[in-house]
Amino acid sequence: GRTRRSTVRWALVLADVLGLTTAAASAYVLTHGGIGFDPLLLALPMWAVLAGFYGLYKRDRVGADNATLDEVWPIFHCVTVASWTVFAIVQVVSPTALHGGRVIAFWAVASVAIPAYRSLSRSVLRRQLALKQNAVVVGAGLVGQEIARKIRRSPNYGLDLVGFVDQNPLPLHDELADVPILGSTNELGMILQTHD
Repeated sequence: GRTRRSTVRWALVLADVLGLTTAAASAYVLTHGGIGFDPLLLALPMWAVLAGFYGLYKRDRVGADNATLDEVWPIFHCVTVASWTVFAIVQVVSPTALHGGRVIAFWAVASVAIPAYRSLSRSVLRRQLALKQNAVVVGAGLVGQEIARKIRRSPNYGLDLVGFVDQNPLPLHDELADVPILGSTNELGMILQTHD
């Protein structure tokens, strides 16, 4: 429910901050540092503004249907806009404070680091039982029961099998004897709401 989404969202925010920090530190090291405040750190608040616009925290599920790969393009676009907006602003205010090489290094590392940290974060969360998504299988025939068995045998899907929805189910396989028949397809909406 809501707690699950909040946990995932905060994990993604942490992954993004780590990715941006890694990128800033890498750019600093790769371009031989400097003294004083690194203007690239302005990319963090810029990211906070843009990430919401690009919907990077709307896909905050950790189920079988969600992958960081789906977010690579929005992340790449967001990193590009944030990096070069910061560069443009700094060039207007203090042209010598930030050179293009450092921005390119930041942009390249962030484009890889953010998806990597997000993927790692989702992988860790997916293993926690509390963050699994409830699932029902529509149909308790041969195919439905095979799907249910695959869900049970594959914890990496991030699904917790709640039951079957079927008006005329076949007798359940021994492996699925404890899985309830929740009702008919006419009641599917209510079943989904009841079982979250």
